[in-house]
Amino acid sequence: MIRVDVVPDTPEWEAERRHSIGASEVAAAVGESSYDGTPLSVYLDKIGAGRNAFDPILSLIGHGEEPIIAEWVARYHPEVGEVGPGFMARHEDYPWLHASFDRVVRDPSGRMVPLQLKTSTVFVRHKWNLGVPVDYLIQEEIECLVMGAPYALLAVHHTGTTEFELYKLPAHPERQAQLAQVTRRLWDCIEKRTPPPPTLGDDLARLYPASEGKQVTADDDTLDTLEFLRETAAQRNEVVREYKAMEADAKFQLEQFMQDATEILDPYTGRTVHTWKPTKNGDRRHYTPKGEKP
Repeated sequence: MIRVDVVPDTPEWEAERRHSIGASEVAAAVGESSYDGTPLSVYLDKIGAGRNAFDPILSLIGHGEEPIIAEWVARYHPEVGEVGPGFMARHEDYPWLHASFDRVVRDPSGRMVPLQLKTSTVFVRHKWNLGVPVDYLIQEEIECLVMGAPYALLAVHHTGTTEFELYKLPAHPERQAQLAQVTRRLWDCIEKRTPPPPTLGDDLARLYPASEGKQVTADDDTLDTLEFLRETAAQRNEVVREYKAMEADAKFQLEQFMQDATEILDPYTGRTVHTWKPTKNGDRRHYTPKGEKP
């Protein structure tokens, strides 16, 4: 493990990240991300053609939560060991891989292991229902690989609640070797400036910026695809029109029933199952509380 002396979220840190693939990027790099990342998006970011996804406000919030989560681990799970500051490091044998450790822990046997600190919101809480999301499982495999640790710890705070969770994630050497091989192939693409094959969802406009006035002649397969696109777009628009009409009819019936009332209550539980608010143009914005069904 080779330590890199940089401060997170600084220009120096960003420059170091360009020189290798980070643990948090590996799920996207190998095509297993449950979010929006793909091998092509990682490639574009590394060559400086990617969309700037860094949000300083989100970074501020995330880093602001880290001391709270770390303190929760130290206070309520002292059995894991002593929590210490994190750092950035690169793998000695796989220099195309690096990790930025949020914190590290010295366990009772003296081993140093990564401690990753995560937050989730109500919008992504469901991704944790079956355990740690795959992106973070892969991230911790790489953090263990870079550090040479037998396991990693991951603590998450589900913000808006007092719910914290702590996971112990063992390293899997065979899986780590596979990830190292796949990321090596992507890094070869990056070094040679040869983009990997795009996948569905990739922003091809970043890969192929417009050339003003350039034309291309369609082949038969492309003509078939164009016709299919026109037909599906027409069908989609027709379905949308039908559902909008049904939605408007349902709202009209509700407004007739409610008259000047602003809430509908469940007759058995007394809970609000539907409400509306006036809009600036005088219409009503209907709203059904999440999880409530009449």
